[in-house]
Formats: sequence, structure tokens, C-alpha cells
Amino acid sequence: VGMFATVDGISQRAPVHWSENVIGAALCFPYVVALDDEFITVHSMLDQQQKQTLPFKEGHILQDFEGKVIVATNKGVYILVPLPLEKQIQDLLASHRVEEALVLAKGARRNIPKEKFQVMYKRILQQAGFIQFAQLQFLEAKELFRSGQLDVRELISLYPFLLPTSSSFIRSHPPLHEYADLNQLTQGDQEKMTKCKRFLMSYLNEVRSTEVANGYKEDIDTALLKLYAEANHESLLDLLVSENFCLLTDSAAWLEKHKKYFALGLLYHYNGQDAAALQLWVKIVDGDIQDSTRSDLYEYIVDFLTFCSDQDLVGKYSEWILQKNEEVGVQIFTKRPVEEQEKNNINPDDIISCLNKYPKARVKYLEHLVLERKIEKEKYHTHLAVLYLEAILQLKSVTTDNCTETTELLLKLRSLLQKSDLYRIRFILGELR
Repeated sequence: VGMFATVDGISQRAPVHWSENVIGAALCFPYVVALDDEFITVHSMLDQQQKQTLPFKEGHILQDFEGKVIVATNKGVYILVPLPLEKQIQDLLASHRVEEALVLAKGARRNIPKEKFQVMYKRILQQAGFIQFAQLQFLEAKELFRSGQLDVRELISLYPFLLPTSSSFIRSHPPLHEYADLNQLTQGDQEKMTKCKRFLMSYLNEVRSTEVANGYKEDIDTALLKLYAEANHESLLDLLVSENFCLLTDSAAWLEKHKKYFALGLLYHYNGQDAAALQLWVKIVDGDIQDSTRSDLYEYIVDFLTFCSDQDLVGKYSEWILQKNEEVGVQIFTKRPVEEQEKNNINPDDIISCLNKYPKARVKYLEHLVLERKIEKEKYHTHLAVLYLEAILQLKSVTTDNCTETTELLLKLRSLLQKSDLYRIRFILGELR
């Protein structure tokens, strides 16, 4: 047994196991080299495992001489020259012996200048990450990528078409792995591909708000959007309604390819193209294009226009909205923030004129002016009372029974006449006659 001990006689490492006939031993960090009757054996100080065995007979001296290991027989003297540590580490990685490579790399720290070691070690971690990734060991791969501060585009570039066409990214040289793309890595196995895509979704979602994303936000978010759209993932909409850096051209083409028209509208809206967004959404509601993302898309458009500051857009789509459903559609006028109406000098008279073709919407809007906003203008109060009265008389002409609708209108008219003193009583009496 070979024991390691400090100058105080304390052993802080596990021993290495030798044959019984050890003739000599020498230290060549991070290895211990031993000579017996037939072999030279090499053990690692870092994990105490035997790493190499060299046949060597008739040796009788093995000695460390100024950092070199010399071994001699009766006939000659030989120098054992270790491969450079970086070459040893790369050989281990090539054999997919990740743990051994990392242990050796950490152990090599004392023999390599700090800055050089940091660069080398980061690269080793990244390489190890890709080895684990190729074996679908995603948790291990993620930790190695993080520890190695991987440029996330190295990973994205494995997935065909995910990087934006405008991306200037070029893979590391020498390469961090042996794969051209995900197809080669998975050998076309669809199940493996799906797992790899799920991992990338998760990984990009985690890193997009960290310093890892600095400088690459467009590449990360665009790739994430593409993955979500392809997988029909619910997070696609969450991405588009929150702060994002999805590149418009690439993302729009991808969403259209995957028939994600509602999401495409959200993308247009985020990029200030509300007209393009509305045009798409209206086509979905009208059945010109198919997208079942939202069953309440009409109501969504109404809500969107209610808070839209572009009055031209509101005017353009108000007819379409009202034709679909008067009572819901009128909300684009009744639920619009009062401050915005005042800011844009919206004249209620103009809206009432617009609503002349839509009697139910007109009543709703006048109720909004009189009962909710409490605007004290005689013409609005009188107009509302007259509309109530006309509707009641119309219903009465059809049936003599008081139906529910008639009763409701009578109650509304009575309430208005009791609470308001702004209507023109003579005008209303004239209508009654």
C-alpha cells in the first residue's frame, strides 16, 4: 500500500494499492508512478485509481529527478514523459469519461497559471456538458453548461432553424462537440428529439432573465418562441404578452408556418403594429383562417379596441364589431376610459350618430352617458326616455301581455322619469299622444 502523509505524519488521502514487490516509487503530479518486477503502474493522487500499466521487466531503479521520472535496468536508462495534462483531459472526454476528466482538470489547477486554467476549465466544463447532453443526462448537462458559462447559442445552434437568420453566431473553434446538429446527435430518433427540445425550452426559459442572456436576448427569445409554437406549448402566449426580444421577421414567418395566427397578432401588437394584429384576428373570427386558440376572440377584440388609443382603428372596426353583436360591441364606447375620451376630444354626439343603425347599442350608450357618467344634458336624457318609450309602444303593438322585456323597460323609464329633471316632458308627452 502506498500511503500519503503530511510532514506532521497525517494521512489526508486514501492509499493506493500496489503489488507486493514494489521496487521504487516516484511522484509526478498528479500521479504516483511505481515499479515492480514486471510492470510500471500509474495511480492518480486525485482519486487513487490505477490509470495505466506499462510492461517493464528487469527494472531496478525508479526515481524522480528534477520533475522527470527516470527508470533504469542493467542495460539502459529511460525517462517517462507524461502526456500534457490538456491532452490527457481531452482523451478522457473523447472516451466520455466525464467525471475522470473533471477530477483531473481540477487537480491540474496548481500546475497551470490561473488565467490559463480558468479558460481551459470553462471549456472542459462546456465539452463535458455536451457529452452529458448527448446521453440525455439533462440535469448534469445543465449544471455543466452553467458552471462553464456556455454561450447559449452553442446549444441553440444544434437545433436546425432556431437561430434567427440575422444571427452572427459562429460556433467555437475547436468545436465543443462532434455533432453537426440534433438530427445527427439523435440519429433521427423522434422521441429523443422531443426530449432534447423540451430540455432546451426549459433551459432557455431559465436563462433568458439572467446575465447568461446578455447580448443574446433576441436569439434566445426567438428560439424559445419557435420551440413553443412547434410544440403547441401554452407558454407561447405568456412569452408574447410579457417583455420579450423576439425578432419580428423570423418569428412572424415561423408563427404563420405553424398557423399560430392569434399569437402572430400578439407579436404584431407587441411591435406596435395593431392594424396588422386586428386584421388577423378579424379573419379568425370570420372563419377566413383557422385558429382555435381563443374561443372568445370576438370579446377579446372588443376589449382590445376598448383600450386602443388609435381612434382610426376603432372607427375602422366599429361597424364590424357592432354587426357581430350590438350589446357586446358597444363596450368599445361605454368601457373606454373617460380620461382617454376627454384627451381625444371624443364627441358623444358623433358616437350616437354612428349607433343610429344599431338601436340596442344606442340605448346602451345613452344609458352609459346618463346613468353611469351622469352627464347632465337635456338631449341625452330626453333621447333615452324617448327610446324607452318607443320600445315599449313597439312591444305593446305586438302583444297585449306585459312580457319580461316590457316590464324591464317600464321600470327603466319610470326610474329615469323619477330621478332626472333634465328631460323635456312636453316632448315625451307628445310621443305618448
